[in-house]
Amino acid sequence: MRLPTSPKAWLLIAALTFALPACGGEESKSESDAAATDATGVTDALTDAGADTGGSKDAGSKDTAGSKDTGGTNDTGGSKDTAAPAPTCGEALFCGMGCPDGDKACQDACAKGLDSADVPKLGAIGACHVDLCGAVTEGAVAELNCDFAECFDKIDACAAFGAGDATCMTTFTCVGACDNGDAVCKLGCYVAADKGALAPAKALRICADASCDAKMGTVARAACIAEKCGTALDTCTDGEAFTCVGSSYCTAHCPESLPNKPNTCASHCDAMATSAARKASADLATCREQCVKAINPVACWSEKCSAELTACFGAGGSTTCQEIDNCVSQNCEGVGGAYSCIKTCLDKGKAGSKDAFLQYEGCVAKNMDTKEAEIAGCAFPYDQATCLPVIKGQFCGNQSQNCFTDK
Repeated sequence: MRLPTSPKAWLLIAALTFALPACGGEESKSESDAAATDATGVTDALTDAGADTGGSKDAGSKDTAGSKDTGGTNDTGGSKDTAAPAPTCGEALFCGMGCPDGDKACQDACAKGLDSADVPKLGAIGACHVDLCGAVTEGAVAELNCDFAECFDKIDACAAFGAGDATCMTTFTCVGACDNGDAVCKLGCYVAADKGALAPAKALRICADASCDAKMGTVARAACIAEKCGTALDTCTDGEAFTCVGSSYCTAHCPESLPNKPNTCASHCDAMATSAARKASADLATCREQCVKAINPVACWSEKCSAELTACFGAGGSTTCQEIDNCVSQNCEGVGGAYSCIKTCLDKGKAGSKDAFLQYEGCVAKNMDTKEAEIAGCAFPYDQATCLPVIKGQFCGNQSQNCFTDK
């Protein structure tokens, strides 16, 4: 994760662009080398953006900011052009925000050769910061929140937000996983978003930042967001807040909790659920605590928490966990497939079978970035003969046993 960047960097970037030639010009070797070494910063920024989104799909893995190299073509004289391509506004912004605070040489190299049409875009960000956020006195994080709230359209005009396909909730969670002062990470989340997800994700983030103190514990903050930002949350989830089944699916894909550390991912899953779903999930979680030391915790809670499982997953359905898995394999490309498809298979299952499948599917899916998975050549859709046996054997023995012995 990058170090926090002061919002004052917006001003430095804007000021530097007006001091540079609009369309290139001569440059020293050191400046040229610096620009070539980190001409855009886009790949790193987008990778950072998806570093900790709670087990959901990586929203920051694609280079969506237009960093394709258009240089290096032969000119009419037959000589090869080795100059670095001129940066786009977004590339210059990403690169500049990744520079250490006050590093004029780094900022200078990032904006070198910026097209004259892009210079005013960076200038508009700096001017907006001065006009609307310059008087913020609560510190750099508060200034940055102000910038993304008040100057969002100006930043968007430069960074080209909405170039990816991440949903509103993925974008919201991505931004929430960034360090509070990490502007580069947050920029990457918004670039990786689907265009239609930008407005609702922005609205929910503004409400959350304004209504729920960032210093709250993650569980308390999730409850605060659910309570005080209900309308924005409902819009962001397309009017379909999680049921207990959806919340369980979301939580099953979260990284394991560390001792004495809050699980940010699980808290976001909780925040996205209805109040009834949160109560049912909490009751089931409390019941499961009695099985922590069991040899097979999954089998233990299936036996001891039948009432809580029914309250969460419903009493309807007759298929077993293995039959749910067969349905998912035949219709949804198997483990890791789209939840909307998986849910149609889940709806046919018994309460305990639904839970057993979600625990199994979530365990397998969240261990697909391990070294063992890489060695086994795992790639979605995951191979039943080579990949899945390795992951089940190494990481998900209890979950697999409980699913495939379910009657």
